[in-house]
Amino acid sequence: MEDNHQEITQLFNSSDAQNSQVIISMSIVEEDITKLYEASKIGCVQTLKTLIQQHPYLIQKALIYTIETPLLHVSVSHGHLEFTQLLLDHNPQLAAEVDVFRRTPLHIACANGDIEIVRALLEKNTSACLVEDRNGFIPLHYAATSGNIEMMELLINARPQSVLMKLNNGKTVLHLCVEGNHLEGLKLLIALTLLFEDFLNTVDDVGNTILDLSLMLQRIEVHGRFQTHEHCMFLYTETFAYFLAIESQLLKQVER
Repeated sequence: MEDNHQEITQLFNSSDAQNSQVIISMSIVEEDITKLYEASKIGCVQTLKTLIQQHPYLIQKALIYTIETPLLHVSVSHGHLEFTQLLLDHNPQLAAEVDVFRRTPLHIACANGDIEIVRALLEKNTSACLVEDRNGFIPLHYAATSGNIEMMELLINARPQSVLMKLNNGKTVLHLCVEGNHLEGLKLLIALTLLFEDFLNTVDDVGNTILDLSLMLQRIEVHGRFQTHEHCMFLYTETFAYFLAIESQLLKQVER
């Protein structure tokens, strides 16, 4: 009995020692993950390189052990290109991670208008172009909202089918360009979608086509804010005229 007691005591002592080592190890990992997040906020590339050198699997552990905003999202949201590129080189799968709002890093880069980070993300992953966030937006919708032509072209070239994806309210990228009064973006999208039957006549959930929306916005400018928004009224009128020209071309094609 005495011998058994000693064996059990030794076993528990050994187990306690192992548990202590695990706790210490976990504490070190948590501390380094905290350093990693702080580095991502300020874009400290040297800290990132040092941490990766010391703990090659630290980024993977950060994905498992933290419930915070994903690491790459933090770097992208702060506009740190070099830090973002280094993270992607170490783990390209980070580009596909989503946050609590179901946004990928590409959503954030597009919303921020950061064209270079968009390029870096697309080099590693293009599937994010088709991911809808909690509001039903894909990255292209953010680019269209701001009228960023270069960014729109990058996204469409990466995943051409993204141009046809609608928002939760039935609106298309064309509707977003009309709402934002982005004529050049509108021209780009119309040129790309002429081959898709009925896309130009897509209606949103309240029944508005892009032509209806353009006319409605024109009326608002004419009746309500002519004196203070003359430039806006001119742009809406130009957009409306462009729609009419496109519609006229389509009618001629049908008549033929």
